[in-house]
Amino acid sequence: IGEAYFDLRTRLGTDLFKLAQVVREHGGSQDDVQILENLIASLNDPFVFVVVGEVNVGKSTFLNALFGADFSRTGVMPTTDKVLFFKHGPVQQTIPVSPTVDEVRVPCSFLKDFHIVDTPGTNSIEHEHQQITERFVPAADLVIFVFSAMNPWGASAWQFLEKVHRQWMRHVVFVLQQCDLRSPEEIQVITDY
Repeated sequence: IGEAYFDLRTRLGTDLFKLAQVVREHGGSQDDVQILENLIASLNDPFVFVVVGEVNVGKSTFLNALFGADFSRTGVMPTTDKVLFFKHGPVQQTIPVSPTVDEVRVPCSFLKDFHIVDTPGTNSIEHEHQQITERFVPAADLVIFVFSAMNPWGASAWQFLEKVHRQWMRHVVFVLQQCDLRSPEEIQVITDY
């Protein structure tokens, strides 16, 4: 996704720059020029991935594999009790933004161009967690929906997926964790579903 994204971003930036020049040359309004300049500037904003799924399906494990380091806590008990907003930084540092959101700066070059939001589970017992997660998803460029091969049928995950798809119309990538704990035939049934 990286190369295609950067190529598209470069082409879009070039086209928007040319369009802004045409608007200026032909007497377009300052508001139109400002809109185009804001769009050009926004192309430099990092791409935002929001990772969602039920409690203990392997969201943090997936992120650690993506980062190539253990920056996200994992465990048998639910460990992500806040929304964690991962950004690039020279050293690992957690900065509380609110009682329910932490910004986590980590030395991962991937995060120079992509920001990752790790959310509590869709079936968290804390209703506030769900509300906070729902504030981040509409702003996502891409939602990564993590399911466990051990129990991919959790109702809260499918209800939340329906909302992501129908209400917010976000692009979704599915990640199926713990596939090694199921037979290939079972994985095929889950994947087909």
